[in-house]
Amino acid sequence: MKPTPDSIVAVDARQLPCHLAWAYAGLGEKEKALEQARQAITDYDNDALSKPFAETALAIVQAQTGDIDSAIAALPHLLEVPNGVTVGNLRTDPIWDPLRKDPRFQKLCAGK
Repeated sequence: MKPTPDSIVAVDARQLPCHLAWAYAGLGEKEKALEQARQAITDYDNDALSKPFAETALAIVQAQTGDIDSAIAALPHLLEVPNGVTVGNLRTDPIWDPLRKDPRFQKLCAGK
C-alpha cells in the first residue's frame, strides 16, 4: 500500500523549537539555539514524556556550543527519566562528541 499524504503521521509541531535549536547550533548561532531549546522546555513543561526530549535538545545545544559543564550536568537526570537518553546513545551518537574527552562524560558512558 502506497502512503498518501493523509496517512503519513507528521512530526509533532511542538518539536519544532528542538529542531530549530539544533539547526541554529549547527550554524553557530548559540543564543538563538539556546532560546529555541528553552522554549521547547517551556512548551513541554506539563508533558512528562516529551519534556525530557526538550531537555535533551538543550543538553545537545550546550554540548555543540561549548557549554560542556552544563551539558554534562544535565545528563544524569536525562539518563533516569523516560524518553531521556541512554548510555548506549551517549556511547555511540556523534552528537555527543564534544563531551567525549571529559572524564565525567566517560564515567556516565561507563554506566557509573
